[in-house]
Amino acid sequence: MVVAGFSLLCCVSLACFFPHSMMFDGASAPLYRSFNSGFGLASFVGALAYGVAVFRFPKLFFAGTLAGYAMLGAGCALLMTAIGDAWVAVTAGALCGGGLACAYVYWLGLLTFMHRRRAMTAQGGQALVGGLAFSLLSLLPLEVARIAIVAGAAVSCVCACVAWWRMRASGEASIAGLQEKGGVFSARTGADGEQVGYQGREELVRIFQSIALPALCSVVVSFLYGALTPVAASMMGFPRTVPVVIWGGPVGAAAYLIWTRIGAGQRGSLVLQVVFGVLAVLLLLAPFEVTLAGFSAGNQVCALLFYSLIIGELARHRRVALVFLSIGYALVHLAFLGGLFVPWRFGVFSYETFSQSAPFIMFVAYAIGGVLLFVAHRDKLRKMRCLEGELNRQRKEKEGLARVVAKATNDELDLVCESLACAAGLTKRETEVLTMLARGRDVAFVCNELCLARNTVKGYTKRIYAKLDIHSKQELIDLVEQERAKGLESCADSDGLCLR
Repeated sequence: MVVAGFSLLCCVSLACFFPHSMMFDGASAPLYRSFNSGFGLASFVGALAYGVAVFRFPKLFFAGTLAGYAMLGAGCALLMTAIGDAWVAVTAGALCGGGLACAYVYWLGLLTFMHRRRAMTAQGGQALVGGLAFSLLSLLPLEVARIAIVAGAAVSCVCACVAWWRMRASGEASIAGLQEKGGVFSARTGADGEQVGYQGREELVRIFQSIALPALCSVVVSFLYGALTPVAASMMGFPRTVPVVIWGGPVGAAAYLIWTRIGAGQRGSLVLQVVFGVLAVLLLLAPFEVTLAGFSAGNQVCALLFYSLIIGELARHRRVALVFLSIGYALVHLAFLGGLFVPWRFGVFSYETFSQSAPFIMFVAYAIGGVLLFVAHRDKLRKMRCLEGELNRQRKEKEGLARVVAKATNDELDLVCESLACAAGLTKRETEVLTMLARGRDVAFVCNELCLARNTVKGYTKRIYAKLDIHSKQELIDLVEQERAKGLESCADSDGLCLR
C-alpha cells in the first residue's frame, strides 16, 4: 500500500515539476516561472510548517496529510483552468507545493515504521514506478494526461487513508517516538512531573553530523539540476531534452535500488563521490542531453540516499525523523527553485547559448569540484577518526591487560611468600616484610609503608634471612622466583594429568 500510494504521489509531483503536462497549450515562459516560484516557496514553507506542527502535535501527522491532499487537488484544478494569469499560476503553484510537501513527508514518515532494508526498497520502488508512470503519461494527449494525474492524486489519498487505518488497527500508528521509555530522545520531566526537555543531545549532534554531507550533496545537485532544467525546457531548447529529463529520474531510482541490494552496507560517501565524479565527466565530455539526463539521475540518487539515511538513523525516534525529513525536503526544493533562475543571470536561454557560455559552465564545474573535494576531505577525516579510535581502543586494552597481569603476578608473589613464611615459621609482621622485600622494595619504603623504625626493619630482615637460610636480598628474590617456578610446573603437570 505504501509503494502504491507513494508511487502515485511521485507521479503527481513530477507533473507539478513539469507543469506543461497540466497547463494549456502555448503557455508562456513567464507563466511557467510564476508557477515554479509559487511551487518552490510553498514547498519550502509547507514542509517546515508540517514538520514543526507534527513535532509539537503528533496527532496532526495524518490530519495534515489530508489537508495537503486537499490543497494539492485545489492547486491542480486551478492550474488546469488558468488562462494566462500570472497570479493565478502563482496561487496554483503555492497550493500544489504546500499540499505535496505535507503528503510527501507523510509517506516518508510511514517508512520509519518499516525495517531499514524494506524502507530503502520501498523508497526506491516508489521513485522508479512513479517516474515510469509519468514518463508514460507524457506520451499521452494532454486531456488524457490531466485526467490520469487527478485520478492518481485521488487514489494516492485513498492509499494514504487505508495505510493509516491498517496501521492503527495493528496498534503501530504512533508517531510520538520521543516518548519511548528509555529511548535516546526520551522525555525529561521536572520535579513537578512536567516535561522540561529531551535527553540525548550528543546523539542528536552525532546524527546531524552523519547526515550533513548527504544533505549538502543533495542540495547542491538539486540546485545544479534546477539550473539546467529551464535550458532544456525553454522554447529554444531541443524537443528531445524534456523526455531525457523525465527518463533520468527512473534511471537514478533503478541505480539506487541496485545499490540497496548489493552495496547498502557501504557508506554513502562512496556513492556521492561516484555520482559527482560522473557528473563532472558528463559536463566536460558528454552532449547536453546526456549531461541533463545524468543530472536528473544524480538528483534522484542523492535525494533517495539522503532520505534513506535519515529514516535509518532515526527510525526509533519518529518525531525527530519527521523534522529532519521536512527540513531536507524544504531545502532541496528551495535549492531547485533557486537554480531555475541561474541561467537567465548568465544569459543562457538555449542549448547553443549554454555551450557557448563559459562562465555558466565554469560555475557548474566549480560547484561539482568543490563538493567532490569536500566529500573526499570528510571521508579522509572519517578514516582518520576511525583509525584514532581503533588505536585508543587497542591502547586501553593493553593497559587493562597490563593491569591484570600485574595484579596476577602480585597475587602469585603473595602466595609464594605466605608459603615460605609458613614453612620457615615466620611471624605475621615478618611475612609482611618478606613480601615487600621480595618485590624489590628497600628498607626506607618498608619503614614508611609499615610505620616502623629503621632498626626494627633491619632486625626483621636479619631474622628472615636466618630462618630462610639466606644471606642477602638477591638470594631472597631468587628463592621466591624458584618457589614460584616450582608452583607453575606443578600446576602444568596437574593440568596435563587431568587432560590425559
